Amino acid sequence: MLDRARRFSIKQIATQAGVSKATVDRVLHQRGCVHYQTHRRIHQALEELEAQEKSGPAVGRTFHIDVILHTPKRFSDAVQEAVLAQLGSLAPFRIFPRFHLYQAIGPQQMHDLILRCVGKGSQGLIIKAADELPINEAVNQATAAGVPVVTFVSDLPQSERIGYIGMDNRTAGQTAAYLMSRWLADEAQDVAVVISSELFRGEEEREMGFRTWLRSRAAHLRVVDVTGGFGVHEPTFEKVT
Repeated sequence: MLDRARRFSIKQIATQAGVSKATVDRVLHQRGCVHYQTHRRIHQALEELEAQEKSGPAVGRTFHIDVILHTPKRFSDAVQEAVLAQLGSLAPFRIFPRFHLYQAIGPQQMHDLILRCVGKGSQGLIIKAADELPINEAVNQATAAGVPVVTFVSDLPQSERIGYIGMDNRTAGQTAAYLMSRWLADEAQDVAVVISSELFRGEEEREMGFRTWLRSRAAHLRVVDVTGGFGVHEPTFEKVT
């Protein structure tokens, strides 16, 4: 790790990882005892800096943005790749994203993570999270501290976030229902609606759009709910079977 780190200053690594310079020094030189998660975060910070070095501009005003996603790994990997691919197009600004990617995280953990990012100098937050009270409260505290928050894919409309990036989920659900009605025979059948969790506003809206369209235009199709797998293969497979 030390050889890889020579291309960056300790301050750069510490800022990217959200830890102190002393902690980075201990990890790089294997001095003292450092928690495994902290060690892992510093290793991840090096990977992020290397990726940003390839795709971002060499000079410009610098911003550190935290991207917090509660999603399946396949989705968060795609988002991370897309964000890194766009860094070079954002000149004259140098954007340094710090990724926090979880397939499973509770509302209080998410609350604490958001505030931890704010405390470590985040200049903006992009969040995909469940619409739960502790998370909305954390977003409000971040906004009050002057850190803008944008929700991604699934909104937190009751929070003080500055905006939402994503599709019209209700219309997406209606479109899915229309296509399903066209593909299936005109007879009574069960249709499974698989959502990761009803706590995500985006998924709830897509399900509502799907149900509403079928109820008014294809009442012979009955909806069977499959929820709670969080988009992860193993628990979703168990729910379906």
